[in-house]
Amino acid sequence: MTYTLQANEPRLTPSIKNWIQANSKDFTIKEMAEKLGTYPQLIGSYCNHYDLPRKKAPRMPRPKKILTQAMIEEQIKENEILNNKLNEIIEGVAKAIGFTVNELRSKKRIRHLVLARQICYYIAYKDECYTYKSIGESLGQRDHSTVMHGINKIIDYAKTKDTLFEKYLEAIKEKAPHIHSKLLPAKSKVSTEPCNYSRFKIQRHA
Repeated sequence: MTYTLQANEPRLTPSIKNWIQANSKDFTIKEMAEKLGTYPQLIGSYCNHYDLPRKKAPRMPRPKKILTQAMIEEQIKENEILNNKLNEIIEGVAKAIGFTVNELRSKKRIRHLVLARQICYYIAYKDECYTYKSIGESLGQRDHSTVMHGINKIIDYAKTKDTLFEKYLEAIKEKAPHIHSKLLPAKSKVSTEPCNYSRFKIQRHA
């Protein structure tokens, strides 16, 4: 007897289909494939097509990563270095432009202060490759979307040669030369990726 395939029906013989319908609840897809000598993809497709119950495969526990005291101390040290670099950026911008660190981290939204804050976002993201989250947390617990917006604003100001931005650029060049070289104009706006060096031309201060 020739079996005629129905539209969109998986390609399995009638005898295999009957066995699957009778036994699917007692076996996993992999176990049925081994017993029937066919591909698990076909059996899985057939079970999904007819909404057949089947036994779930047991989950293998993930091996736990054992942290040694040395690994913990190394991670703490790395975090301290990153935090110190980020604080150095914030303090350098604040001192050069004439604000305090507390003002940069405050909720105030006057344009001069917002621009200084956005410069910090841009430098930290571009040259040190911090995440949006870590940058935002260091500058008054701001969310990642605020940081992304601020970075894009700096790119716009650099292209249009915004007067206030150019003024701050000169102040940073004079009073904080160690971070000024990180403010070179970028070619394009940031993506949604956590960090993408190819988006920027990076030049560190010699």
